[in-house]
Amino acid sequence: MAGPLLYGGLGWLADHLVGRVLFLPLGIVGGLALSIFIVYKRFGIPERPSGHKN
Repeated sequence: MAGPLLYGGLGWLADHLVGRVLFLPLGIVGGLALSIFIVYKRFGIPERPSGHKN
């Protein structure tokens, strides 16, 4: 939840300074994607049990 909130807030600030409505949605989507990537890199794919054959 922190990624979309943080980058959405930065996008809102950029929109406010520039006077357009473009950076808020980009910030929310970018923050969500970055959050999912960080969780994936942290936990990754679970390992298979050692006795499991493929």
